[in-house]
Amino acid sequence: MIKNMTFIKIFGLTLICLSVSINAFSQNYTVVDFGSLKDSPATYSSEMNKSEVEEISALVYDLNPTIFIGSSGYKILGEEAPVKAELSPGNFQNLSTANPGFNNVKLLKLKVENEADLNASFDLSTLQSFTNLEYIFIECTFECSATRISNMFSNVGNVKILYVISTPE
Repeated sequence: MIKNMTFIKIFGLTLICLSVSINAFSQNYTVVDFGSLKDSPATYSSEMNKSEVEEISALVYDLNPTIFIGSSGYKILGEEAPVKAELSPGNFQNLSTANPGFNNVKLLKLKVENEADLNASFDLSTLQSFTNLEYIFIECTFECSATRISNMFSNVGNVKILYVISTPE
């Protein structure tokens, strides 16, 4: 009887440790410096290929159907379904409500303008309407780091997170 109890305890602890390890592993993801990647595509060749870098660049910098999310609501630019959504970190909670305008969004662009924005917490599992989301693009208007950005997100899944530092001149 005592041997069975010991076995059950060891087995239970093993399952708990395995569960924690799997959960920790599922949170491992890389935040990519898009500025460096764009300047030197070979740097992150294991992360993305040239055509994917070009696709992201087109989504970020070209004129695309876009949904702008603010504290007072949404505004869509373009005639077609938006493929890009733009917002500030303070409006992230507005993304958890169901909205058919989010269905085709491939890239979510966050503009981070101060250190306090880096303390925001984003659980991507709440983005139920974003069925085609592939990328999150962070634009920092000051020096920020991949580590600080990665601490902002949980439940990332297959979404790739990229950032660029664009300081005003």
